[in-house]
Amino acid sequence: MKDDDIISTTNLYNRKDHENAIRTLFRHPDFPCMMSTDGLIVKNPIYKNLDRDIIEKIRSDYGPNGINNFKIMPLDIFLIKGLDENNQPMLLCYWSGKPKSGWKSYLMMFRDSNKEKNVAERIKNHEKDIETFIHRTQKTVTVKKRPDTNYLVSFKIDQGYKDLVAYIFTFCDVIISGDNNDIARRGEFQFNEGTYARKFKWYYPEGMEKDQRMMEVDGDVVSYIHTTFETMLTDIALSITNPILFEYDVALSFAGEDRKYSEELAKLLTEKGIKVFYDDYKTAELWGKNLYQHFQSIYRDNARFCVVFVSHNYAEKFWPRHELEQAQARAFRENEEYILPVRIDNTEIPGINDTRGYIDLRTTAMKDIAEAVITKLSRKT
Repeated sequence: MKDDDIISTTNLYNRKDHENAIRTLFRHPDFPCMMSTDGLIVKNPIYKNLDRDIIEKIRSDYGPNGINNFKIMPLDIFLIKGLDENNQPMLLCYWSGKPKSGWKSYLMMFRDSNKEKNVAERIKNHEKDIETFIHRTQKTVTVKKRPDTNYLVSFKIDQGYKDLVAYIFTFCDVIISGDNNDIARRGEFQFNEGTYARKFKWYYPEGMEKDQRMMEVDGDVVSYIHTTFETMLTDIALSITNPILFEYDVALSFAGEDRKYSEELAKLLTEKGIKVFYDDYKTAELWGKNLYQHFQSIYRDNARFCVVFVSHNYAEKFWPRHELEQAQARAFRENEEYILPVRIDNTEIPGINDTRGYIDLRTTAMKDIAEAVITKLSRKT
């Protein structure tokens, strides 16, 4: 693509600053590895760990001396913001996983910002699309365009087109009225659309930066949001008033042979108003579910803590190992206390070593373990 092509294409969008950003990036000696954030040229994080040969191939194919033309795609990014129980901000993302065009990652929600030339019509259609996308009733979503000075221009290979695309990202605040308890949920949740289940997840800004796949494909947008709006996202409008809560305070992981211990703890905690995932309490809910995926969601995403009853029975069983793997993934991802081990015997469990603090059931009454769990929960809120 030559300079004249850039001019003729971006004129359709009628933004001189976007045209200048594309032209500057295209001419940059480190093309395509830079991006323009509100006109400031900075390194694009999606190329940080990309093989140098791939970068050189993009440059030779699409650069000033290349034979291929890149596409230009203007998109509005929807900033859907909520607060957790501690008033910490989170952003709603969706799973882009369709076989041919999906990015196989969680992404910010977006829509083509060049479909309608009339801005009012575009905003109206944005609102309708969001209502459909996250299953809200009509006229409950309000979209507000952010200032024109907030924009990001970034070159990257599109997963659907398989071509290089100059993305022009602009940003919108979103306000959703009414009761939104069904989406104010920690961990993954989904809405079924025919045979396709669309998944969603709330992310802390720093959690987005820790998600390796997200940073590989959407690190430009993540970096822009973190830099422009900072970690507290104070400049972004609050989208929902419902606090984003975990489905469970505690998930219990145990071997079937040790059920009497977990049942006793579940009873004590439930009597104190603690939300407990204990499989016997969820018999009807679990009936017919894909338990492998469901337990993955419970033990990785949907509880504030996971109590693990460590025993030789636990070490030998498939389901406890699966639950522990998900809990370990969560603990590693968030780098904070999540797994609370209770020892029934001295069995060593991979991932739960002697350096991790534990409670010994042989020397501690179950009512004291329940009080310790309640203390943990109170300190986390």
